[in-house]
Amino acid sequence: MSDGRTPQLFQGQDPTVALSRSAQTEMYETMLQSVMGAFGTDAQITVQKPVDSSAEVAVVAGMVVSLNELGFFTPGLVAGGLPYFAKPAGGYDGLPPAGNAYGDDILAIPATAAAILATTEFVTTEDYANNTPLTVVNSGDDIGKLTPGVYYEDDILGVCVQGVQTDVDKPGRDMLEFHTYWLPSATALVAGLSL
Repeated sequence: MSDGRTPQLFQGQDPTVALSRSAQTEMYETMLQSVMGAFGTDAQITVQKPVDSSAEVAVVAGMVVSLNELGFFTPGLVAGGLPYFAKPAGGYDGLPPAGNAYGDDILAIPATAAAILATTEFVTTEDYANNTPLTVVNSGDDIGKLTPGVYYEDDILGVCVQGVQTDVDKPGRDMLEFHTYWLPSATALVAGLSL
């Protein structure tokens, strides 16, 4: 850079070798990328909270999380909760390392934010055509991963815009590109009205 600042290097990049981003080796196993939206700017909409230490699975970047009754992020969507997408913490796959700027907290983007995102955290055995509504798996090995849903039957967290794309940073690692969209199921809406 001509202004004297040191350019930010990607993890694992040798600073003595100039490589394009696409020529570098894999940076992370799990990822959430902002394709379009205010993420990464002063206008970004994110929530910073700690992760529930009693969660059965580790929270990783790109996973769907929600706030539990204690105010901690937990994998999947709790009943009556608002879904969020966990963002990379300090550039890492999952929980932030000790001493990072956020302490033990992670940042997450709410499904109500206007954005197009891409994630590695989706059920890979499903088909994702454009305009497919997306919900989240709330139990088992795929907890926190996106999967096709049905409007009004499932809580919808997004809609596919490009389907599955191969990540340029790691050929063979697929990412699902989608527009954030929050539509609670009809059951959740009726339950909310009866309160």
